[in-house]
Amino acid sequence: MRVVALCALLLAASCDARLGSRLRARLLSGPRKATATVGHDAPPTDGAALRRGNAANVAEVLKLVEEKDRWAPVVTSGRCRVWRLKSAGSGRHACVLAKGELDASPDAVYALFADAKRAKEFNEFCEECVDVATLDGRTKVSWSATKKIGPFKARDFVTLCHFADLPGGGRIVVNRAAKHASRPATAAYERGEVVLAANIVRAAGGGSKTELTLLTQINPRGAIDSGLGAAISNKLVARSPVAFFDAIERAARAPPR
Repeated sequence: MRVVALCALLLAASCDARLGSRLRARLLSGPRKATATVGHDAPPTDGAALRRGNAANVAEVLKLVEEKDRWAPVVTSGRCRVWRLKSAGSGRHACVLAKGELDASPDAVYALFADAKRAKEFNEFCEECVDVATLDGRTKVSWSATKKIGPFKARDFVTLCHFADLPGGGRIVVNRAAKHASRPATAAYERGEVVLAANIVRAAGGGSKTELTLLTQINPRGAIDSGLGAAISNKLVARSPVAFFDAIERAARAPPR
């Protein structure tokens, strides 16, 4: 999952020697106030409730990405353009929007997001990524984890993933933090939170290329969830989609491993 790559990138940069010993000490000391545990419920077992929740999540993403006046530009040129949500409602952790074109077919790009086993093809930081439950034909629960980087614990995520077709063509994957009995939080990982994430895949270039839209907001929790850590992670999360587009394109064009 791409949230694993983004979280790992911000952890790696936080361990960079250029940050200096004083900054590193402040990060490692953690937040001054203890952060709350991830407060998401298990997905509903009732099919109608699950469908309503999925539809609401899709509608929220589509509305948000179209509200152009709410986004401040971060990267304005190149193959991938990046914006950050301006509203205070996004919280301490940046909500980032990225759009660009990939020289790969929409089917090939979408297949990467649909199959947890292929995460390592485009995500060098992914240690594990598995589907732990199938809730219906288009919704699943996945568990993923980063590697340990420097002094920071590995992060893990439990995510509700919903796949949907869009009116007028295109497909979307919406991800949100969830709980699942098979993957409780453990001492082995710092449990992170996917506040909101989405991949929107549309055909471009006559169908041979892909217009990819990414929406990402994650809370890595733990030591880096301090005010200072959030400031660093926000900068990295805003920059990382550019590299992510390159990795997705390479993986989508290559034969599956």
